[in-house]
Amino acid sequence: MDRIKNPQATRDNNDHLSLVFGLHRLRAKIPFANKTTILLDRLADWSLASLVFVAPLFMAGRHPWGQLVFVTCVIIGSLAWSLGQILRPQPIFQRSGAEPLFLAGVCLLIIQCVPLPGILCNFISPTLNELLSTWTAPISHQMQFGEWPFLTIAPMVTRSALVMFASYCLLFLLVVQRIHHMTDVETLLRWLALATLTMGILGISQYLVGNGKFLWIYESPFRNTWLAAKGTFANENHFAHFLALGVGPLIWWTTHRAQQKEQPTIRPFTKTEKRTFKGLAWLGAPLSLGIVTFGSFLAFSRAGVLVVLISIFMVGGLYASQKILTRNLLLTAATAIVLGTAALLIHGYDHLIRQFSSLHSWSWNDLSAAFSRGEIWAANWKAFTDFSWIGTGGGTHRYSYPMYFQSPSDVEYTHAESGYLQILSETGVFGFCILLCSLLLVARWCMHGFRHLKLTQDIACWGAVTGSLVVSVVHSLVDFVWYIPACATVTAILTACACRIYQLSLADGKRVEPGTTVSYSKSVLWTTILAFLSAAMVANRLPPALAAASWDRYLRLSFAEQERSKEEIIEVSESKPIDDATARFSVVRTEQMAKELRYILKLCPYDTRANLRMSAIYLREFEQKQQFADNALGLNSIRDAALASKFESREGLDQWLTVAVGDNRHKLEMAAHYARRAIYLCPLQGDGYVYLGDLCFLQGMGNSHKSMLTQQALRVRPYKGSVLLAAAQEASMRGDIQQALTYWQKTFHRETSYRQIVIESLSDLLPVELVVRTLKPEADDLISMFTYYYDARQYEPARYIAKQYQARLQRDPPSHTSEKIAKSWKTAYWLHFQVKNNESAIACLRQAIRITPEDLTWRKTLAMALVHAGKNTESLQHLRWCLRRRPDDQELQNAYRLAQHGTATDLQ
Repeated sequence: MDRIKNPQATRDNNDHLSLVFGLHRLRAKIPFANKTTILLDRLADWSLASLVFVAPLFMAGRHPWGQLVFVTCVIIGSLAWSLGQILRPQPIFQRSGAEPLFLAGVCLLIIQCVPLPGILCNFISPTLNELLSTWTAPISHQMQFGEWPFLTIAPMVTRSALVMFASYCLLFLLVVQRIHHMTDVETLLRWLALATLTMGILGISQYLVGNGKFLWIYESPFRNTWLAAKGTFANENHFAHFLALGVGPLIWWTTHRAQQKEQPTIRPFTKTEKRTFKGLAWLGAPLSLGIVTFGSFLAFSRAGVLVVLISIFMVGGLYASQKILTRNLLLTAATAIVLGTAALLIHGYDHLIRQFSSLHSWSWNDLSAAFSRGEIWAANWKAFTDFSWIGTGGGTHRYSYPMYFQSPSDVEYTHAESGYLQILSETGVFGFCILLCSLLLVARWCMHGFRHLKLTQDIACWGAVTGSLVVSVVHSLVDFVWYIPACATVTAILTACACRIYQLSLADGKRVEPGTTVSYSKSVLWTTILAFLSAAMVANRLPPALAAASWDRYLRLSFAEQERSKEEIIEVSESKPIDDATARFSVVRTEQMAKELRYILKLCPYDTRANLRMSAIYLREFEQKQQFADNALGLNSIRDAALASKFESREGLDQWLTVAVGDNRHKLEMAAHYARRAIYLCPLQGDGYVYLGDLCFLQGMGNSHKSMLTQQALRVRPYKGSVLLAAAQEASMRGDIQQALTYWQKTFHRETSYRQIVIESLSDLLPVELVVRTLKPEADDLISMFTYYYDARQYEPARYIAKQYQARLQRDPPSHTSEKIAKSWKTAYWLHFQVKNNESAIACLRQAIRITPEDLTWRKTLAMALVHAGKNTESLQHLRWCLRRRPDDQELQNAYRLAQHGTATDLQ
């Protein structure tokens, strides 16, 4: 669309299109068209305010309800603005220059998640075809999945990413359209300042007087508010980043009142008189900035504190470069920092100092290790090298990085811990080029915007916006703040402000109508398209929001079951049998988990994680039901029996299964159904192939098909413990013991939950000496091995493990504090004591006392052990030391008398 100098001529030329839609006649029948336009403008403004103040309350917009509120607010604001344009004498549109980049990003995500011909997919992303070689292998019809027709590894996830990206684009365009004057920019800065101050107060309040729940009402399955100030953010780093983004607007506010006389005041977004905004005035600038600084300190985040300080000095530096750094501003900033530091000295200083004391050097390797991001960065770089051109798909990081993440970890990295690397791995070279072009465009706005600004007040706005955007660009190097809706919303608004400051500066700060006019037909067409897109976007975000409560309940049940499993392991290690009541309670909990998952899948049938977990739940229900069945056979036993029977027909297998497991067979079939559906939704889910491998006998397939599925699982999840364990068991079944040992070793070091299974499998094949040599366990792993052999009443292997643990401590002492080293020696004592290695137990106690000589409890334990061993002379030395501190201890007095008389046997 070109600039039109004569809007009336444009209307005349387009009369034939306008008459088609009847727009002139329609507008003539609306007597209050101007008032309606004003109301629509106000609705758009209220939507923007809701995005700033309301949407962040839902876990910073990361919660499904937060995403729904965010998308809905953007849509309402966009539709209100678009409808308002139709009712105006001439629809207008303000170009920003970013529209081609937005269109390129949307097209890239669309290409990723729409089906394409197999030849084209193989040409663009050959690695994906290599990973999924089993899909098109010439095997039985029941096993074939067909060609994968997408460039993304999770189409439904990428479609959700498309909805969020489109929402950010619409938000930016909406803000650009609504800013007509610098006073509009000032209003947005006031909103952001107030939102930052509110979030800071909320974070401090939740940390100091909270109950562990977000907003005192929402209990997250993952996080709480006890350990750090977080506001409504699940991560304290993102809370601090949100505050850092608001530091610029807060500093701008401190200079605004002294400079507001330089320019006539116009009410933002309209031509009416401005009403004075006094939302922060009563608090005072120093107190407001001090609260935000203190809140960032209480986040106890090294990166968070750094970005807040960078934001303060960045905005201050920009103000100084433009000679608007007044004495009052310096005094305000200094007072704020003093207030924040003084509050920190009262509460939280020691914790924050411990966080920073861990940074001993500032080399790249040390820095990445300190922030625990080096491994995940390396995994994302490897993903980019394999999917260079178009990436793995928008929003697919949690499904792609496990292919490359080699280090053991109990944490799921939902994001890449770097916005740049995640965009690189998810969208490839094309997406990263779009990002670089966007950054260059924003840099152009920020660098050239102030050149034509004349008023100090306008330059102050520019400094606040530019400083905050620099913080966003820098912090995204080491965090995924662009993927947090609350932070991304503020960034999008600030970017739109930078764009309009640049454009308004070219017009000498005067209020100018946008220079691009559009015909009524195009305006109606755009509004219609936007309405249909809005319906699709809300339909995409509504089901996850409705299912969010069930998903939270499922996660709580799942975590509780995991904790219960750990307790059961402890009970077994203490020789306490697990009664039927406990087992039946586990059955009830599994049924509750299945109920929640069924409801989730009813609302979100294409949720790949829910489908995979539903498959696992059905398998678990089958095993639990079989425990109480007349024919109490587990899945492995039933599969082995079915394969050994070599049924000639599928009907014979079905009849045998009906007799063997009865109605429980339905659970196996449903488990296979959901596993297959999970794989169709995301073919990189290794557990899905493992489940299908365990259940392929239901289709009359044998061990060769199971082996093929296991190998497919290894290709997509080569470092996952459950897949490695399945590969070890499959290799053992086919007689490849050496390969099985390799997989068992990897499984043992990958996940602690499978260690007992690995030890049990190896103990049946190898003596304990070879088990230790094969697994190469660490000191803590030896404790798990000792527990297994001791519980199994294999005391000789347990003694060998205890000696290995002691030897390990002597050869490689732990690199910890003296208390932790002494604790390791006390553990060695207990291992020897359990298997009645008295001499070795006493030797371990001597080492513990040598490290912590003032420990009365363990000194007394050593003295009593020496008395039992008949070492009276040495025991008297320790008994005297204990009696000087506990002269009234009757047990010590009796032991002292017996040691003196050499009658230690009477204590037994």
